[in-house]
Amino acid sequence: MDGQLKAGTFLTSESSNKYKVNALLGAGGQGEVYDVECGGKHYALKWYFKHMATKSQKEILDNLITRGAPDDSFLWPQDLIFKGYGESFGYIMPLRPKNFKSIVDMMKRRAEPSFRTLCKAAYNLTNGYQKLHTMGYSYRDISFGNMFFDPDTGDVLICDNDNVSANGIDNSSVYGTPRFMAPEIIMGQAKPSRNTDLYSLAVLLFYMFMMGHPLEGKLEAEIKCMDIHAMNKLYGIAARTRASTDRLCWTIMTCAFAAAALRQSNPRKVLVSTAFCGS
Repeated sequence: MDGQLKAGTFLTSESSNKYKVNALLGAGGQGEVYDVECGGKHYALKWYFKHMATKSQKEILDNLITRGAPDDSFLWPQDLIFKGYGESFGYIMPLRPKNFKSIVDMMKRRAEPSFRTLCKAAYNLTNGYQKLHTMGYSYRDISFGNMFFDPDTGDVLICDNDNVSANGIDNSSVYGTPRFMAPEIIMGQAKPSRNTDLYSLAVLLFYMFMMGHPLEGKLEAEIKCMDIHAMNKLYGIAARTRASTDRLCWTIMTCAFAAAALRQSNPRKVLVSTAFCGS
C-alpha cells in the first residue's frame, strides 16, 4: 500500500530532529501512520491528509506538546513536523509495542487475558483518563480503536491523542465513534466533554467484561435494518429518554463489574474502578 510519504524520506521537526521514514503502518480518516527512525530509535509519525492539516489542529498539537502527557500510558504527541499552512504536516509519538493488543483482539479470541489482568487493565484505563481530566482536558472519542492493553500484565496504552482538547472547548471536528457516543451528542444537544467521556468509557468497560454493548438487547433485536436512523434511535433517543447520561454511566459500569464479579471469589478487585465514574 502506497502512502503520502516514501520510504527513505527524511523529515526535520520543529525541534531540529531528523526522522527517516521506514514504512507505512496504516491509515485512517485523518491521515496515515508511519514507522520512523531518529537516533537509532523507532517512533510513530501521524501524517495528516492535506484537508485535515488545519490551523486548529496545529494549535491543538502545539498545546499538547507543550504541556506533556498525563502519564506514560498515553502515546502522546512529542514533536511536530511542520513547514507551513496549506501543506500536510504531522507529529511524532511513541511507537506501540507489538505485545499490546486491542479490545477487538480479545473479542475475537486473538488475546485471552486472565480475569485479574482484565481488572488491572480496566483500573489502569480509568486511572489514565482521570489524570487526563484532572489536567482540564476531554478525550472526545473513547472507543475500541484508541486503547490497547498487554494481555499478560494489564498495562494499557492510549493512542489518537491529537484530538484531546480543553474541556468545554469545541475546537475539534471529532465528536466520537458510533455506539460509544453519549446520547446527548447523537441528538445534537451537547458537545464532547469530560461528562460524555465518562459515558464512552463506561461502554468500553462494559465491552471488556461482557463482550457486548449495554444498550443492545430487546430494542436492538426488534430492529430490522440497522441504518443510521435506527442507530440514532437506539443509542440516542431511546437511551436519553430512559435516563440521564450520569445515571446511564453509573448503571452501565456497575452492571458490568457486578456481573463479572459474580464469576469470581473476590469482587473488590473489580469494583474499585467504579469510583472514577462516580466522581
